Amino acid sequence: MHRARGFTLLEMLVVIGIVGLMVGGAVLSLGLVSGEARLERELDRLGKRLTYLRERAELENRPYGMQIDQQGYRFMVFDVARAEWLPLQDDLLTNQNWGNSTEPEIYLEGRRIVLKERLEATAPPAVGVDASGEYLEFEIRLRNVDNASVEFLKPNSHGLLQRGRETAPDGVRR
Repeated sequence: MHRARGFTLLEMLVVIGIVGLMVGGAVLSLGLVSGEARLERELDRLGKRLTYLRERAELENRPYGMQIDQQGYRFMVFDVARAEWLPLQDDLLTNQNWGNSTEPEIYLEGRRIVLKERLEATAPPAVGVDASGEYLEFEIRLRNVDNASVEFLKPNSHGLLQRGRETAPDGVRR
């Protein structure tokens, strides 16, 4: 009589262990990628809003700006009659928060600016677009505190916004 041979309990446990390790690695890998993707989406959204702000500044011939703090960002408009910056009332340019795992950095004319926890509504903007539609020199960097990846947004020499990813000096992505 022919006896059927199946898998032993030990063989099944080894296979389940290997599959578990592979699934765990995939989940961790996706977690790191999703953090980078979140930064990319946030900078894409911010870039589109700043482009809209630039077009609006050119059309209306008036300066606009953006306050940035550790919590998020808000858009502002300069009221010439009152000679002060006022919060912008626009459904497309609403206030935004960065999120818990995002650490913002801002550089103005090459110098890093220390961001406050929360700015007052009357504080002047850090990033600006003058009445001719020219961006003031800035660079916004968003760092994912979970995996140290850094995405940046800045105007290029043609006055258009450029988005990119920071790499370490040895060429390894951070």
